Amino acid sequence: TSGFEVNYLQGKVTFDASQVGSTITATGTRRSGLAFERVLLVYDASLKLDGEEIDTSNLDDSGFGSAIIGAKKWTIDANSYYYDGNIPLSDLGDTLFVNLYTILSTDKSWVGYGAILNSTVLVANPKKAQEQSISISGQGEIYPEA
Repeated sequence: TSGFEVNYLQGKVTFDASQVGSTITATGTRRSGLAFERVLLVYDASLKLDGEEIDTSNLDDSGFGSAIIGAKKWTIDANSYYYDGNIPLSDLGDTLFVNLYTILSTDKSWVGYGAILNSTVLVANPKKAQEQSISISGQGEIYPEA
């Protein structure tokens, strides 16, 4: 049980060495879109990918700075009119398995684990429908799914 890495989020196994000529058997259950519960039907959403800059400036930079990217993080901010009420979004900090996608495009969906940072609900306004906004902070990687 060594010599490979399993990425459960992406559903793949990466071997340290070539496995040409080997027979490989794997068992498990692949995540299905049918297992998701639609919680928010958003009218706008943004996915922000951000890298923390680590300063690596030195004398060889000829007066210019240099940097490398350290920790990467992602956040999703969304506004919605639809909330089905089955999952209590008031539980801040709870980890969710997030699948952000659009139904009117051929764009890829994005999947990852994240925690609810904040949620704001507009309960009553005579000029607006009930709205909800939510921010989700990534916990680990997020990746585009075909």
